[in-house]
This record gives sequence, C-alpha cells and structure tokens, in this order.
Amino acid sequence: MPPRSRASLPGGLALVLGLSASSITGCTSLQRIAADQAAELAEAGSLGFNGFWDYEIFGRAVPSAILQEEALIRVSPDNENMLTGLARTYTVYAYGWMSNEWELADDRGDFEEADRLEKRIQLVYKRASELALRVVHAHDDEEQLHAVLKAKKLEPLQAYLRKVFTDEDDVPGLYWAGLTWGAMMANSGGDLAVLADAPFARALLERSVELDPTYADAGGLGSLGTVEASFPELFGGNLEKAKGYYERALEVCKRRNHLILLSYAKTYAVAKQDRELFVKLLREILEAPDQGDDLRMNNKVARHRAERYLRKVDDWFPPPLASTPPSE
Repeated sequence: MPPRSRASLPGGLALVLGLSASSITGCTSLQRIAADQAAELAEAGSLGFNGFWDYEIFGRAVPSAILQEEALIRVSPDNENMLTGLARTYTVYAYGWMSNEWELADDRGDFEEADRLEKRIQLVYKRASELALRVVHAHDDEEQLHAVLKAKKLEPLQAYLRKVFTDEDDVPGLYWAGLTWGAMMANSGGDLAVLADAPFARALLERSVELDPTYADAGGLGSLGTVEASFPELFGGNLEKAKGYYERALEVCKRRNHLILLSYAKTYAVAKQDRELFVKLLREILEAPDQGDDLRMNNKVARHRAERYLRKVDDWFPPPLASTPPSE
C-alpha cells in the first residue's frame, strides 16, 4: 500500500563557554561578541559539516550541535545567521533521522512508537519555525506582519509580503519559516485547527522562491512540489503543478540535490501510481556520482531512503487486480 502521509557546528563553542563561566560572567556584550565570532567560525567551516561522509556518525552528532547552537542563541538572540542556522540544523535532524525512525516504526506496525515520534518531530519543527520567524519579523520594515498573520487572510498576507519583502536578504528567513512551519503542520496528526494555517506558511515559502528560486539548492521549489503532491485535489493539491515544481527545481539545481529526486518519487510518482518514474528517480539517486562537499550529507540522506523505498516498490505499486469473468 502507498506510504502514510505525514548549520554547521560552532567551532568556537569552547571559547564561548569558557568566557561565560569565568572571566566575563555578567558581561553580556562580550559574551555576544564571542558568540558571534563562534558563529562566523562555524559558517566558515560549514562545508566540513555538510560534506561529511558517514550518515550514522553525522546523525549521532547533530543533537550535540543543536545544544551548542541553542547555547549560542541564548547569548546572541538576534544573530540572524545563527537563528536560520539552528532552524536548518533542527530541520536536517527532523527529516534526515527522526522521520526515518518514524517511517521504520510505521512500517513494522509499531503505531504507538510512530505516534510518539510524530509528536517529537512536530515539536522540533515548531522550535525551528519559531527561530526562523524571528528572522522574518526582523526584516518587517513596516512592523505589520504579526497583525497580517493574525488576521488569517491569505490575499492581504501575499500582498504585504510582496510589498515589504523585496530583497534577497529576506530569503533565508522566509524560506526556513515557511518550510518548518509547514512541516510542523504536516506532523500534527491531521489536527484541522493546525492545518488551517498551511496556506500562510506556503505564502512565506512562495515569496522566498519568487525572490530567489536557487536558494537551498532549489529547496523551495521542491518543497512546493511536495505540498502540491501530498494533498488530494479536494484539499487543494494538484499533481500537474507538483510535477512542474519538481521539474523546475531539478533544472535549477542541475539535478544535484537528490532530496528533490527523492520527494518527487515518494510523493508525485506514488500518487500518480507511476512505477516507472518512481524506480527511475530512485535509481538516479543511487547511481549518481558524488556531488561535492556542499551537498554530500544532503544526498546521503536521500540515498539512505532511496535504498529502502526501492525495496517497497511492490507494496506501493501493487499490480492491478485480475478481472473476474462474469458468471453465466
């Protein structure tokens, strides 16, 4: 049967903690300087994090990275690079490892464990969305976004985003806020009160794509494809639009971002019951050469899932039932 729907390490952390614990206790400005310097070091070394070679070691290390980045945010709460970086780290862990555990629990019929994991995943995405929304609000020159969001009317929100958010510097906050807010809703267990906000999260993501479709290796376009493919048309989904988003995303990233290939297979191909496309996309992931440091771990996550999804092809694409000739 088809599946159920559902930044880098701060290298200067020791400096920050050492100063915080002793010589600059109470000196908030010096602590903030140290935290900001640590964030700069982390950003400079991000390829070493993104380009790591082992899926399991990386997954075990990410929770420590989260705790370290949370400590830095406490010291420098307005550092936008740290805020979006931590939102990204939470997202990496939630999708790359926690959601994988959820799928495994669901596959083996351990629904109690799957429900527990789903609640944890929702909380992780909720925290990530809070961090990213702080960046979005910091870019709100007219300081009206909170009121526009609270009004829960889509067209005024879209108009306000186009009016106020006009620069590529606005993209990281919009992208991570829209992505994580939407992911939190997707893991709400079907809570209609939570899902009602989905169009507003999508509006943030769409505005980020309008400003820079290349950001996060075309991740915004791929995410919009996933949204369109994950809902039946009765609830606003559109498979042809999904295909268009996915194909454009792959063109923009030159097919280097294999998570887009993975989502294309699992959402669109499964919903369309296109077995040939499903297998083709997953084999492309498994047969592709290394795409470099900037996408290595991203693509290892995709490869890890692709191997398992291929083993489930007969479950997700059952042969048509043989017709029974009418009895005479």
